[in-house]
Amino acid sequence: MNDVETLDMGTPVENNGAKKSLGGKKKVLLIVLAVVLIVLIGLFIGYKFFLTDSKTLYDKAIDKFYAQFESVVHKADNLLIDYDFTKPVVIEGNVAFDTDMTELQAYTGYNYDYRFGIDEPNKQMELYLGMLEHDSLVLDVLARFSSTRMYIESSKLFDGYLYEDGVTNMDFGSLTSIHYDFDAVLTVGTVLRDVLKAQVEAHTFTKQTTTVDGVEGKVLAHSIVLNKQVVTDLKNAFADSFLNNSNALEALTSLLGESQDDVKIMLEQLKETEVSEDMNEVTIALYTTQFTGNVVGLELFDEDNFFRYVEQDNKSVLTIHSSGQDLLKVETEGDTSYLTLYSEDQVMTMKVTENDNQGTLEFVFPSDNGQLSGTGTYSVETTDNTKQVLDLVLNLQLESDTKVIHFSLDTDMTVTVGTELDEINPSNATSIDDLTEEEVTQILMNLMNAISGTPLEDLFYLFMYSSSY
Repeated sequence: MNDVETLDMGTPVENNGAKKSLGGKKKVLLIVLAVVLIVLIGLFIGYKFFLTDSKTLYDKAIDKFYAQFESVVHKADNLLIDYDFTKPVVIEGNVAFDTDMTELQAYTGYNYDYRFGIDEPNKQMELYLGMLEHDSLVLDVLARFSSTRMYIESSKLFDGYLYEDGVTNMDFGSLTSIHYDFDAVLTVGTVLRDVLKAQVEAHTFTKQTTTVDGVEGKVLAHSIVLNKQVVTDLKNAFADSFLNNSNALEALTSLLGESQDDVKIMLEQLKETEVSEDMNEVTIALYTTQFTGNVVGLELFDEDNFFRYVEQDNKSVLTIHSSGQDLLKVETEGDTSYLTLYSEDQVMTMKVTENDNQGTLEFVFPSDNGQLSGTGTYSVETTDNTKQVLDLVLNLQLESDTKVIHFSLDTDMTVTVGTELDEINPSNATSIDDLTEEEVTQILMNLMNAISGTPLEDLFYLFMYSSSY
C-alpha cells in the first residue's frame, strides 16, 4: 500500500512538468512562425524588387532580344554563301513555265537550261542557253568570251568551236565580291548590347500598369524618354566603345568597308556632334507581365509614330505605324508568318510557313486595275559556303478589269564558287571568217532541222525577213 500511495503522490509532480514543457513548445512555435513570416515578407519584397525592377528587366530584355538576333545571324551564316569574284562563279539552272498568256503560250511545254559563268582572275565569261522538249535537246548555244576572242559551241549545229577574234570589251571592274562577315556582325552587336546595358544603369525609368495590343490582360510598362541628354550619352558611349576596343573597331571597319583611320574620324565626329534641342523625343517602353516579370514586348513611339513588338505564348506581332495608319504588320505563330504591307489604299499580304529552310508561301498584291495573287514552295540548301541550291515553284494569277491570266513557274538554280570554267581546246576551233559557203549552208540547215515545229522557227523566219530589208 505504501508503495502505491507513494506512486500516487508522485503523479501531480509529473503533470506540472508536462505543462511547463508544453508552454516552451508554444514559444518555440511562435518564434518559428515569426521567422517564416519575416522570410515571406523578405521574399515578397525581393520579388517586387528583382522581378519588377525596371533596370533588372531592361537587362533581361536586352539579353533576350540579343539572343534572338544572334540566332538569326547564325541562321543566315549557315544559309548564305559569299559571292567571291576573286574565284570563278557559276550560276546555272533550269526553268519551265506554263501560261495562258497569248504571247508566251507557244513556249510552254519546254524546259530551258541556262548557265552564266564569270572567271574574273582569267578574264573569261560564258553564257549557255539550252531548249529541251520532254528532256530531249532541241537547241543549245554556248558563248565563251575572253578579252580578245569569242568562242561559240552548239552540239546541234556544228562540231567543235567557232571563234571570232577582236576586243570583246568585257568590263569586270563593276564586279564586287559579296562577303558576309557574320563574326563582325556579332562583335558589333555585342558592343551595342553592352552599351545599352551600361546606359540602363545610368538612367531613371517610370513604371505604370497599362494594356497593349497583342497581349492579353494588363502589363507593366517601364518607360524612358530619349531626350537630348539620353541620346548624347548613348552616342558618346557608342563611339567610345569602339575607339577603346581594337577588336570592335576592326569589326566595325569590316562592316562599313572603310579604312580604320576613316572609321576613327567618323566616331570622333560622332562624339563632337551636338544633339539638337529641337529633336523629337522618343519614348521606349518595355512591357512585362505584372507578377512574373516576363518580357512580352517593346515599343518606341512619339506623337505620330510607333514601332511595337509584342509576344505571348507562341505568337508575336511586329507593327510599324506612322501618321495615323499602319505601314507594316508581321504576325508570327509557330513556323508561320503573316506579313501585311499597307500602301495608300492598297493592302499587300503574304503568308510564309518555313521549317528547315523549306517553306510555302501565299500572297496577294493589289494594283490599280486588279491584283496579282499566288502560291508557291521553295527550298534552299547550302554546302560549305561554296555552293547554294534554290528550288522554287510558283503559281500566279493576274486579275484585271478585263481578263484573268495564269502563270506557273518551276525553276532550280545552283550557285557555285571556286569551280573552274570548262577549258576550250583552240586546236578544235575554226575561225568564223574561214567557214566555206557549204559549211555555212550546212549550219543553217542544221538549225532549221533543230527548230522545226517549235516557236523558234517563227522567230527565225521573222529575223530573216526583217534582215533582208
